[in-house]
Amino acid sequence: MEDLDQNERLNELLISLYRSLLQYVAESSVWTDVQSEANAMAMQHIAAEQRQGVGRLTDLLIQRGCVVDFGVYPTEFTDLHYLALDFLYEQLEADETRLIARIEQAQAAASGDHAAAALLAELAAAEKSRLLNLRALANRQPAAA
Repeated sequence: MEDLDQNERLNELLISLYRSLLQYVAESSVWTDVQSEANAMAMQHIAAEQRQGVGRLTDLLIQRGCVVDFGVYPTEFTDLHYLALDFLYEQLEADETRLIARIEQAQAAASGDHAAAALLAELAAAEKSRLLNLRALANRQPAAA
C-alpha cells in the first residue's frame, strides 16, 4: 500500500511539473517585442529542460507498472494568453517556487524509496536552477536602441 501511495504522490508531482505555468507559457502565445525575443527563446529552452525531468519521472512510474496521468492545466492559466512576457515573470517565479516546495515535500516523503528520492533530489536542483534562470531573464534589460 505504501508503494501505491508513493507512486500516486509521484504522479501528482509529475502533473505539477508537466502542467506548470512555465509549460503553459511555452505552449501559449505570449507577446514579445524585438528586444525580448531572445528571452522568449530562452524561456522555450528552460521549458524544454523541465520536460526532460517530466520524462524521467514518467519513466520511473512506467518502470513501476503505473498508469501515468498527465493531468490538465489549471483553469486560472487560461487568463494568461497574449500577455507580455515581461508581465509573466513574477507569476512564473511564484509558480516555480511552489513547484520546488512540492518537490521537496515529495522528496521528504520518499525517504525510504531510494530511486524516487534520488530522482527528486535531481529534480529539485534542476528546478532551483530554472528559477535562477527565470530571475535572470526577468532582470535582463532590453538592448539599447
